[in-house]
Amino acid sequence: MEPNEKTTKQVDVAALRASPIHNLKPVTEEPVWINIGDVDLDPTNPGQVTESLRYRRREPSIRDSYDIFGGIIYPIVVCQNAEHAGRFIHVDGFGRLHHLKQRGEKKVRAYVYPPMTLEQRICFRETLNAAQEPFDAASIIQDLRALAEERGLDIHNTEHVETLVRDLPEKVRNHKRDILILSSWHHDAIAKIGESYSTNRESIGLDQVRGLGRIMAVTEKRHQDTLKKLGGSQELSKKLVQFFLDERFSEDGKSQQGIRAVVRSLKKIQPDDPNILNFFEDEISIRELEKAADESVPNEQGVVLEGCSKFTNMLLGLNTQRLTEDETAALRRTATVLDSVFSEVSA
Repeated sequence: MEPNEKTTKQVDVAALRASPIHNLKPVTEEPVWINIGDVDLDPTNPGQVTESLRYRRREPSIRDSYDIFGGIIYPIVVCQNAEHAGRFIHVDGFGRLHHLKQRGEKKVRAYVYPPMTLEQRICFRETLNAAQEPFDAASIIQDLRALAEERGLDIHNTEHVETLVRDLPEKVRNHKRDILILSSWHHDAIAKIGESYSTNRESIGLDQVRGLGRIMAVTEKRHQDTLKKLGGSQELSKKLVQFFLDERFSEDGKSQQGIRAVVRSLKKIQPDDPNILNFFEDEISIRELEKAADESVPNEQGVVLEGCSKFTNMLLGLNTQRLTEDETAALRRTATVLDSVFSEVSA
């Protein structure tokens, strides 16, 4: 082992010391049988939403494995309920637990841990979920919102997000940018996130999330009055996701091309131009928005005349006796440039 490699591994281990689940051990090394009726669900766990894309994606595999093996192979994870002796709080494996209940089973094999705080349960299930594919942005952003509230952090703050994901697996840390984008999205919009390769009409992938995030960002920065009329960032996120599912961005080709065209138009068009609201209200097309953006660019001649007027007025009020050497040098360079421009104009 090279010296640098050893140092890196030592740093990684040291970084884990802040994790609330580091060195957390189950009560017994082997899983044990417990009564399903003694397991209380954790209302903060996004994995327990049976209507979610995530659950629908995994349910057939759980059903098939039960049919083939005659039972559930992998144990669930629970922790002891500190407030009720003999009862447990579910931590991970809701799909398996739910399926057993539907089959009428009364017991389940489980790894039982000592009582955990909410912070520990969130970090524990996120660490386990990180091993699964695809990256489940919808549940992760919900968990991180709860974790941010528990730790007194702001999920819209870049530095705070760094702290939130610091103790989580690399897969989660690598998606910090997506987490920041999604932090201002409406829950209904986030629930539409599925596999990146999905082509159905009910889910979008992370690649599209980043594109729609750019539309959100430029709207928040340049068109705040329009954003307010639309109901704010969360309402806009729902609208953009539905636009994507309705193929509004695919008018003339691929959706990514349409998204880029909208971003360019929003950057070019004058702040809060009425055509922006018309576009988001589905009254004009991307092409019409692009045309409005091109027409809104100030007349070049007007820009030149306005600039000359302002510069002239500034010079007329200038007290040359009070200029510093640097200011005098800057004016001389400006005079040189203007001489060159005037020569070309009068030629």
